[in-house]
Amino acid sequence: MPAQPFAAIFDEYGAGHLTLVLRTITESSGNERALKAPIIWAVSDLIAAQPAWAELGLRWIEAFDEVDLLGLMRQVQPNRQAVQLRAAICTLLFERLSVALGWPGLGIRAGSREGGLAA
Repeated sequence: MPAQPFAAIFDEYGAGHLTLVLRTITESSGNERALKAPIIWAVSDLIAAQPAWAELGLRWIEAFDEVDLLGLMRQVQPNRQAVQLRAAICTLLFERLSVALGWPGLGIRAGSREGGLAA
């Protein structure tokens, strides 16, 4: 993989952010090989947009255990003429993680994956 995404993310957000992006991908079950530029960018974008989720530590990583990142990339590739892979993957990640972590602005769930959104 070219170093460009790594360097650009490092330059924009710093070492801690880049480390979290890489740990999120490589430490979540089944995603160890998902170090593809659109996925790296999508995870970085989601962390930047939803920092409260990323601050959940292990819950953040565990939420990714339920997501097949390479599968998401395959799912959005046929629509890449309409939307960049990075944005499409990030949107699908937001949709899936909001179920596990709670809808931003409405509170983060205390740990349960069941029930409605926290108020």
